Amino acid sequence: MIITPQNELDAVNEILSAIGSSPVSSLEDENNVDVINAKRILKGVSKEIQARGWFFNTLGMIHLDPEDNRYGKLNVPCPNSYLRFEAPTYKLIRRDGYFFDVYSQTNIFPEGLDIKILVKELPFNELPEQFRKYITVRSSRIFQMRYLGDDGLDLHLQTEETAAYADVVDYDLTTGDYNVFEDGDFIQIARHRGVPYAPYFPEHWFI
Repeated sequence: MIITPQNELDAVNEILSAIGSSPVSSLEDENNVDVINAKRILKGVSKEIQARGWFFNTLGMIHLDPEDNRYGKLNVPCPNSYLRFEAPTYKLIRRDGYFFDVYSQTNIFPEGLDIKILVKELPFNELPEQFRKYITVRSSRIFQMRYLGDDGLDLHLQTEETAAYADVVDYDLTTGDYNVFEDGDFIQIARHRGVPYAPYFPEHWFI
């Protein structure tokens, strides 16, 4: 059984333990291939899960100001931590570290940008514990199937992953205080995550 990690080191050690490997005291050993692969998978899964958008990393209807650089206040920064973003009147992408509008083919926004939905990537240790566990379990399953390939262990981890994901959705809906019957944006985000639509949620999620 995967124990909820407090940080990336704990998570990597849980991943290693899933295949019977010994724990490590540092993530900086460049000669430990298992640690390198476990870190890479953990970071990839964390980004994948966070990109779906949850209450703790999703901002709505915010204004972003342009950066004051050598060209003046014209460009709005779009760091790599911005995983997903939507604006009412633009089709935005990230280009060279700034927002770029595909429709008008420009990155010049002297008045800034009004963003409808902004999903940001947070450091692993700042995630709610339900998410740290789910990401770690999913990473463990991917790691062991890629480098060990034990079908019996995969079945065990799949069961843990399903339970951990249910905890994630339950926590998000309860803590996020969503109203699925009135909030169209929530329904859209929920479908993007792969969360079941309202009629299939367990009743206790609405208490």
